[in-house]
Amino acid sequence: MKITSQRGNVIKLTDIGPPAARQHGEFVVEERSAAEGRAKRTRKVTPLETLFNRGLITKNEWVAGTRLAETWFAAGYESPVTVNLFGVRGEPRDYTPKQLAARRDFDLAMSDLGPLKSTAYDICCEEMTIRSIEGAMGWRRGAGLIVIKIALKALASHYGYEVPKKPVT
Repeated sequence: MKITSQRGNVIKLTDIGPPAARQHGEFVVEERSAAEGRAKRTRKVTPLETLFNRGLITKNEWVAGTRLAETWFAAGYESPVTVNLFGVRGEPRDYTPKQLAARRDFDLAMSDLGPLKSTAYDICCEEMTIRSIEGAMGWRRGAGLIVIKIALKALASHYGYEVPKKPVT
């Protein structure tokens, strides 16, 4: 266990867990408090976080990808969990003003990405791994990371995050 944060009398410990959990991108988060005892929860690590933790993408690219995912979720685009067994379509859903604003922001970001939008959507919103994106697109192994970095740089540029430029030598 490793202490990752401490706020007041609550200490947050994390552990990458057993190999089976690591394989599926999960780790254990344990919070200890003097008043409440212990609380454990398992949290899934997204492929975007994995790329950032391995140093394969910059912080601005990670923040931009996370912002796109949060906007997608706030817009209500996620797949429904329930199934309609009767085959009757319901009334059109009424969206809140916050959801409509999130939909506009998401659609604008997607339109600014152009042909890279499917790759950015897959890694940020659908949380697909590099290998699964490469397989779905028919790319050879290793090509996915290059395209993902280009898409995340474009996304960071769209959101106005400063993308560091390498000096030409």
